[in-house]
Amino acid sequence: MDISCVLLPALMKVQAARKVALTANQEGKVSELLKHAKGLSDAGDYASATKVLERIEPMTVGYEENKEILMLLSMNLEILGELERAQEVLGTYVERYPRSSNKVMVKRAQILGTIKGGSQRAVDLYRGIIAGDRSDPEAYCSLAELYHDLGVDDKAKGTMREAEGRVGSRDVEASTMLSRTYRKVLDDPESARRVSDSMYGKWKKKTYDYWLERAIIYLDLDLLKAEEALSKASSFRREDPQFHEAMAALLERKGLPDKAREQMKRARALRWGEGSD
Repeated sequence: MDISCVLLPALMKVQAARKVALTANQEGKVSELLKHAKGLSDAGDYASATKVLERIEPMTVGYEENKEILMLLSMNLEILGELERAQEVLGTYVERYPRSSNKVMVKRAQILGTIKGGSQRAVDLYRGIIAGDRSDPEAYCSLAELYHDLGVDDKAKGTMREAEGRVGSRDVEASTMLSRTYRKVLDDPESARRVSDSMYGKWKKKTYDYWLERAIIYLDLDLLKAEEALSKASSFRREDPQFHEAMAALLERKGLPDKAREQMKRARALRWGEGSD
């Protein structure tokens, strides 16, 4: 008789019972400390938050909370400039949760790209992500930004053209991400306009971010279209400093400086707090 047929099920039952007991004993403590760590991060005390997260991370291995703790820990380490440790934590995340979304892998590549000697590894990782999912706009845009930072704009633009062919106007978010990368990273407003126009009539439900991005694209091209886009964005009733900054730019171009100043005042109030000069 194979004794493992008896021992293995019994061992699994013991491990399952231990896991339940651990959850019962530690859940409240972990929840309290995680809340404390988030509060420290919100207050800008990333060093103290990191110490708390490092304390509770081993306690949560095998539990759903571990995913959030690892991601928070990697972000805090990145903010503190401890990029190699942040990369290690993300590596742990990927090893433990291999079916994680591409966002984790993209984040890992982004950190790699900032580490000395890590640029080529980051490029290889982005290419691996794209090979596995040719419709992920964030991977293309992040790779194009890395190429731009490395001073190889021909590869950056080639990556974006590749993205247009494969991602295209798949959805509003993807098109917005592509147009924003063209405009803000590659300083190519014409390509940003082309991407925006290519999907303009294809999607009935467009997001706030799409309309705001479209307005910014058209501020120097067509004030009527920019105004129309800002009007659409305003229907979402979101208080966003970028919206008021775009509105100020529009009013300035229309020859209404007093109204433009009011919009900038509102933008500053939202960005820095009420009462900003």
